[in-house]
Amino acid sequence: MKTKFLFTTFLLFISTIKAQTPIPEVYLTYPVYIKLSNGGSASGFYYSDSTYFYLVTAKHVFFDPVTNRLNSESADLISYPRDPYTNPYNLLRCNLKLLLDKNLVRYHNQFDVAIALIGKYEIIDSANARINYNEAITKPNPAASRVKQFSEIFILESKDLPVGTEVHIFGYPTSVGIKELPQLELTQPLFRRGIVAGKNYKLNTIILDCPVYKGNSGGPVVASLVDGPNTKFRLIGIVSEFVPFEEKWINDKYGYANVEYSNSGYSIIAPIEIMLDLIKQF
Repeated sequence: MKTKFLFTTFLLFISTIKAQTPIPEVYLTYPVYIKLSNGGSASGFYYSDSTYFYLVTAKHVFFDPVTNRLNSESADLISYPRDPYTNPYNLLRCNLKLLLDKNLVRYHNQFDVAIALIGKYEIIDSANARINYNEAITKPNPAASRVKQFSEIFILESKDLPVGTEVHIFGYPTSVGIKELPQLELTQPLFRRGIVAGKNYKLNTIILDCPVYKGNSGGPVVASLVDGPNTKFRLIGIVSEFVPFEEKWINDKYGYANVEYSNSGYSIIAPIEIMLDLIKQF
């Protein structure tokens, strides 16, 4: 009887240690839906260092990977203040060309990360702050509303990130589904869960066992870290690309070859310290 009691107690203890709190639904208010004037769309997020307010996304969202020229001269930035299902969304109109002309956009030459300084972050008191947007940003609805942003307390750099850690990507995968059979609301964000599958130390990227799709690019990736009975959620990177699976068919008789690419289920993210390096350039 005593042995059974001790074994049961041990199992309860282990289950408490390993308990993983689901990511709070409020995190769905952090990703930004980027609707480009050229018809494309992607994800991003806001970040503040208590002085300035930034928009963060993947470099290829704003810039052509070959020419480094802007893909689009403007974009609508949509996010939610409290609840993506019942609250009206925030809308900011962003003049990307003006931001670039004002030298308020930075992108990394090696990593798929870009940031734009869109305003100054002014702390009013312990519970309130105000964002003074620069001239490249217009707000069609001038009414005050809260904008969710990540800050340095959410950051976890890749050197401190264990392989196998549970992660969540969230954003706007606008390419999934069938247009004639609408199942998703394009302007509402979605979660996806996976793990850190490994790290590419040569390229300094993080590999996730989690599929991403067109529209997820630039979205935030948050790790779930178990700390005793608690779970901490930390921003670890930016969605960059999916890893393709190549399948080749060859006709031996005629020598024809057909190559097909599909989503392997793995994805690549740029570590969050790349964003921090770009911020230092300002």
